[in-house]
Amino acid sequence: MKLTKTIIFGLILLSIDSLGQGKSSENKPIQIALKAEHWEYKPQSVEFLEYKERPAMKILTSSDQVVLKDFTFENGTIEYDMEPLDQRFASLYFRWNGLSENECFYFRTSRAENSQAIDAIQYAPYIDGINLWDMLFHYQTSADFKKDRWNHVKLVIAGKQMRVYVNDMNTPTLEVP
Repeated sequence: MKLTKTIIFGLILLSIDSLGQGKSSENKPIQIALKAEHWEYKPQSVEFLEYKERPAMKILTSSDQVVLKDFTFENGTIEYDMEPLDQRFASLYFRWNGLSENECFYFRTSRAENSQAIDAIQYAPYIDGINLWDMLFHYQTSADFKKDRWNHVKLVIAGKQMRVYVNDMNTPTLEVP
């Protein structure tokens, strides 16, 4: 049985404090176009389309990743819009060194429209190929996000700290100290 995972990403903005390639002196946001040439992915796993009046990237399968080409992220801000169409998860990986070493922020999309669900969003790193989600349960919380519409997400990452904002850009929804 083939599992499908549909995640729609709209606008993707990166504001970088430092890059693996060198420091950005201007610290201006970099807007990443949702076009195939900017991303690495397996054939037939992603669709680039116009969705709800904006360019979008639709991830079709549950077992594949889409990785930004030629870019190393260390610290900064990642902002994006997403619509949770999958019934399980919508994940964003950063500080990506492959499947074995990365950091992950994700939505449990079945919790959409349930602002009281205590596990709607979570942060978990992968170390030596092991997802530490169950050891870091204190980095999960409720979040007010909706089905059938764009939700704005912002991750502010500095060293070992992260603040996550979901739809409300004034108050962090999740803080990793």
